[in-house]
Amino acid sequence: MPDQFFPAARPTRLALGRLVAIGARSGASIADQGATAAVSFLASIFIGRQLGAEALGIYAITNIFVTLIRALQDCLVLEPMAVYGPRRAPAETSGYLRFLIGLEALWVGAMCLLVVLGSALAWATGHIGERMLVGLLTSSAFAFAYCFLYFSRRQFYVDLRPYHAMAQSLTFLALVAAGFAVMTQVGGATIADVYVMLTAFSVLVCLSQVRRITFRRNSRPSPRGATRRYFREHWSFGKWLLLAVPMGIATYQGYFFIVGALVSAEAAGLLKGAETLVAPFFQIVMGLGLMLIPMAAREIDQMSQARQWAYVLRLSVPMIVLSVIYGGAIYLGGEFAIGLLFGAQIEGAYALIEIMALVPFFIAVALPPSIMLSALRQANLRFFTQCLAVAGTLCIGVPLVVAYGLLGAAYGLLITEILHAVGQWGCLIWWWRRTATKLGG
Repeated sequence: MPDQFFPAARPTRLALGRLVAIGARSGASIADQGATAAVSFLASIFIGRQLGAEALGIYAITNIFVTLIRALQDCLVLEPMAVYGPRRAPAETSGYLRFLIGLEALWVGAMCLLVVLGSALAWATGHIGERMLVGLLTSSAFAFAYCFLYFSRRQFYVDLRPYHAMAQSLTFLALVAAGFAVMTQVGGATIADVYVMLTAFSVLVCLSQVRRITFRRNSRPSPRGATRRYFREHWSFGKWLLLAVPMGIATYQGYFFIVGALVSAEAAGLLKGAETLVAPFFQIVMGLGLMLIPMAAREIDQMSQARQWAYVLRLSVPMIVLSVIYGGAIYLGGEFAIGLLFGAQIEGAYALIEIMALVPFFIAVALPPSIMLSALRQANLRFFTQCLAVAGTLCIGVPLVVAYGLLGAAYGLLITEILHAVGQWGCLIWWWRRTATKLGG
C-alpha cells in the first residue's frame, strides 16, 4: 500500500481515540451527577418511609434553602471559576486559589448566617414551630459544609479530572447510604439527625480533599489589584446568574414552600413525594446540559443561524422522545413506584401522578433553547425567561394553591414549566430575529 495512505489512517485513529475519551469523561460526569442526585433521593425516601409526610414536608421546605445557597454559590464562585480558572498563569494559581477560598467562606457563610438569623426571628415571632426551627438551623450547617464539598468537586472539573469528581461523589453517596441504614436499624431519627449526619459526612469528605488545596512554595498572596480583578471577573460573569438562578429555584422548589405555608407541611410532603418521580429526569437533563453546553459553545462562532436552528432541532427530537417515554412510565407505574419507595404513608400523592407525568415533557422542551442561549452567552435572556416563570408562579400558581390546595400546586408546577419552555424558545427566536435584522441592516 502506498505510504501516502498512512497519514490518513492516523487522524482517523486520533479522532476515534478523542471520541472515546470524550465519551468516557461524559460518562464520568453523568455518573457524578447521578451520585450527587442520589443523596437527595435517598434522604427523601428515608424521611418519607421512616418519619412520615409531615417530616418529609419539613425536609422539602428546609432543603429549599440548602439548594438556594448552593445555587448562589454556583453563580458567584463555581461557574466563574470554571471559566477563568483554567486561564490563570501558573504564577498566579496560588493567589487565585486563596481568593476563591476567601470568597467561598464569606459568600456562603453570609448566606447561611442570614438563614439562621431569619429562622430565629421567625420562631421568636411565632411564625414557625420548634421542629421547623431546628430543621432550618441544622440545614444551614449542612449547607455550609456541603458547599465546600461542591467547591472541591468543581475543582476536579477545572483540572479536567471528572473521574476524581465521580469518585468523590460515589464515596459521599456510600457514606450517606450506610448512615441511613444505621438510622433505620436504630430507629427514632429526626430531621435534625439527618442533617447532622449529612453535615458530618460532608466535613469528612472535605477533609480528605485538603491535600489537594496546596500552594506553591514561597508563594505570596495576590496583590490587592489582582484580587480586585478576580472579583470584577466573577461579578461580571455571575451577576445575571445571581438574578436568574434563584428565580429558577423559586418557580420549581418554591411550590413546596407555598404549599407548606398555605396548606400544611404534610401537603408539602405529599407534593415532594410525587415530585420524586420527576427528580431523576430533571437530573438527567442537568447532566446533559453540563455536557452539551461546552460542546455547543466551542462551535457557536462558526455556526450560521440555519446551523443553529438545525442543531436545536437535532437536540429536541431525542429529548422529546425520552421525555414521552419517561412520562409514560410515571403515568403507568407511578402508584407502584410511590408505594414501593414510601410505603402507605404517601398514598395521598397518588392523585398528583397524572399531572406530574406531563412535567418531564416541558422540562425536555426547554433544554435545547437553553443550551443555545448559554452557548451564545446570553445570560440576560435566561433572566428574562425566569421572570416569566416567576410571574406564572405568583399570578397563577399561588391562586391555584389557595383555591384547590395540593392539586392546585401540581397544576401550578406544570403551568410554570410550560411558561419556562415558552420563555426559552421565545427568547431564542427573538435573539435570532434581532441578529438577522442587524446583519441585514
